[in-house]
Amino acid sequence: MHFHTIVAWLVLWLAANSAVAKQIQLLGGQLSFASPVDISQSHSAPGETNRYSVLTNLASADGTFLVSVTYGKHSLKAPDIADFLQQKVESYTRLNAKLPHFRWIKHQIVERDGRSWAEICLSHDNDSGAHVYTRCLSCFVNGHLLEIWALTRRTADPTRKAYVDRLIDSVRLAPRA
Repeated sequence: MHFHTIVAWLVLWLAANSAVAKQIQLLGGQLSFASPVDISQSHSAPGETNRYSVLTNLASADGTFLVSVTYGKHSLKAPDIADFLQQKVESYTRLNAKLPHFRWIKHQIVERDGRSWAEICLSHDNDSGAHVYTRCLSCFVNGHLLEIWALTRRTADPTRKAYVDRLIDSVRLAPRA
């Protein structure tokens, strides 16, 4: 009887967590990720720049969970993800060393769906004193830089950090043709 109770609770938990995840598809369905938080198009989405296009800028209703996906040009002559990651880490370290409590959690090259991705994870306090937890995945697609950013301004809440991790872990890009 105890086994059936555990299985029933597990099924209910999985159903509740699966129902919450919202599947997002971009780049004609080639890029997908699942948001464990109800998010919609942000009203403060930045426009296009001469370097990249914002494919989507999403936010939770309370603005504490944000997702941004960009696609565009890069400054490397020959796109090499390891060189890109090194430049990104150096740049962020230099720029953000002034931020209160800036801390690298990790920065590494990961393999997903047959592609190499640069992954960064960091935390810092923003101008309003909120502790921010950020993760980003970056890769080169057809010579362009694709970046998926997810962050929460409620780092003290382990559930919110887990939401960022679940979204980044769900990112899928169709294999190269």
